[in-house]
Amino acid sequence: MSIGYTIDDKLVIATAYGPFTMDEVFLTFGKIMVDPALKPPTNVLLDARHTEHGPTNEEIEALAEHLGNLRAYFGGRWAVVAKPNTLLHHLSRMFCRLAEPHGLNIEPFSDYDAACQWLLRPDP
Repeated sequence: MSIGYTIDDKLVIATAYGPFTMDEVFLTFGKIMVDPALKPPTNVLLDARHTEHGPTNEEIEALAEHLGNLRAYFGGRWAVVAKPNTLLHHLSRMFCRLAEPHGLNIEPFSDYDAACQWLLRPDP
């Protein structure tokens, strides 16, 4: 599988390595939901710095809807990190906008540390 994850007390980090399918993404979030380390709701970082895979518009819309249905587990804030000035970075910005109607607060980043700092900041 080309998607891994880690969970700590305050953050879930899902990282894509190389090409991946939406089925892998859905399976990974299914595993996270039943992982005993998860303390919902938690903030989520989607790390796409290690892939050049760009999902289709339909896949992005399906992912936004699917993740919106999981808000009880993954409420709070989400961040997507992708290499700057890449197609994937532009797609991540589109994903953030498509996720809004599904109740998700997702922000795009090109800097991993800035994304982590934003996610770990107390809610206003």
